[in-house]
Amino acid sequence: MMDSVAKPLHAHSEVSQLDAISRLMGLKSDLNMSREGFDKVLAMVGTLLPKDHMLPKTMYEAQKLLKALKMPYEQIHACPNGCVLFREEHKEANNCPKCKASRFLEVESGDGGGQKRQLKIPARVLRHLPFMPRLQRLFMTEETAKQMTWHKNGKWYNPDKMVHPSDGEAWTSFNDKHRLKSDEARNVHVTLAKMGSILMA
Repeated sequence: MMDSVAKPLHAHSEVSQLDAISRLMGLKSDLNMSREGFDKVLAMVGTLLPKDHMLPKTMYEAQKLLKALKMPYEQIHACPNGCVLFREEHKEANNCPKCKASRFLEVESGDGGGQKRQLKIPARVLRHLPFMPRLQRLFMTEETAKQMTWHKNGKWYNPDKMVHPSDGEAWTSFNDKHRLKSDEARNVHVTLAKMGSILMA
């Protein structure tokens, strides 16, 4: 992976092979592009680059290079209508307890009676990225590690303006009471915007 970071995309570029692949994979995700469509984009971009370029020719090749960076995630079966997750008390259920939709894809049973049987393929899957590994990943490179310690090692914004909850009276009071936590630069300041809550880990 470090070799990929260091290798320029081609002799006349300062963009690394890894950076180029990451940007293109991000675009694929944003546009919900199919594998076939992404392969065509790679092929087309490849024709615009010098002959000695390091851009992968297919998504398969790109994924091989990115394999070391993959985040661990948990796959959780979900109701196809978004009612529940099949975990905890619903872990063994084959149908949604609310709307009765099948947890798995269904096909005709083949006996002519109009009955359907469930395959072992989930109808819908939620991929949950654990919170702590995501935070740990942010400390893996020097640049993002610096950004994670902005609250302790110098603020990048105007200190006279409140732009983050940590600038507020309540957080300042917390820091005064818990000096051991507030003096640790790696103490993560995270705002969960959707929930409107603040975590201090």
